[in-house]
Amino acid sequence: MDPAKGKGSFCGSLLTLGFSIFSIWLIFHKSKKPVCSIQTFRVEKTAGSSGGNANISFDLKLDNEDWSRGIYYDALNITLFANRTLPVGSCSFPGFYQGHGKATNRRATVVTGVSGLPNGVFRLDLATAVRYKMTYGWKTSKRGLVVGADVEVDDSGEKVNKKAIRLSSSAPEPSCYRTRFGIFAPLIFVSLIHAIV
Repeated sequence: MDPAKGKGSFCGSLLTLGFSIFSIWLIFHKSKKPVCSIQTFRVEKTAGSSGGNANISFDLKLDNEDWSRGIYYDALNITLFANRTLPVGSCSFPGFYQGHGKATNRRATVVTGVSGLPNGVFRLDLATAVRYKMTYGWKTSKRGLVVGADVEVDDSGEKVNKKAIRLSSSAPEPSCYRTRFGIFAPLIFVSLIHAIV
């Protein structure tokens, strides 16, 4: 056997193995949920409003921290609450695509039925669904994303916490991908070794 040919075959086998392992990792790698956070939040009285209604203005940031997958968002449905539980307004943003490692801001001003410039605790809830675009172009099925956060507001209508407030969900994180990979990874690895040897 020609040593040069044997060496080339061995290198090719290693490359095939490395590419296969990388492909398997991409398939079973758990997608990161987008990080949603409230950058700014302000409650202010509507100018000239006889009823004394107030506007709520906010800046919502969505971060895709997964550097291997893009995200397709359905419409972003926002609901605002006073005293955490009293619905006072809502709005919606059209769905969009977000590339991997990208950040997107959505800003709005919602006219509410809240009078004056109340202080206390408000709440912002976000409901949407997302699909992930994999490296080779195929897309996952839709997955619901329902998150929210409380926002404390002072007498001037500004949020007390000057830092971004991260939206969170009480739902448990699914572990099906890790479990599935843990079961089948050794078998797949052995099969690949056997195929190239």
